[in-house]
Amino acid sequence: MAEKRIFKGKAVVSGQCSGEALVAHEPVSFLGMVNTETGTFDCPGHELEGRSLAGKVLVYPHGKGSSGDTIRMWRLQKFGVAPAGILMNRPEPIHIQGAMLLGVPTLCGFARDISRIIKTGDTVTIQDDTVTITRQGPHGEKGPG
Repeated sequence: MAEKRIFKGKAVVSGQCSGEALVAHEPVSFLGMVNTETGTFDCPGHELEGRSLAGKVLVYPHGKGSSGDTIRMWRLQKFGVAPAGILMNRPEPIHIQGAMLLGVPTLCGFARDISRIIKTGDTVTIQDDTVTITRQGPHGEKGPG
């Protein structure tokens, strides 16, 4: 049986996308954590080490921020490995600036900790200020929608 949940957030970059979730419970910085040519987390010891964010909906509590993050996000897009969407609990101004530059749908300001609700591998659809999460059932079937 599949599970489908809907949440509202604040769309800081409006848009639509759908993709597999890649969830971090630790803060994220694109400077020194992500290889911008491959989209792979290459920060030793980070929970996403070795995982690619390319085409995924990246979910994390908040950014660590670096003034270099905006240009690193742009490089991800340049090399075709940018995330499809971004969900953050607490807005990180530099990450919002990067998402605006890329045109990547980005939401924040959820009533609950979205990084504790969504699981890596869930299908996440962003439609402006609405997030729909579809989790596969125990036998691998996809939920409705």
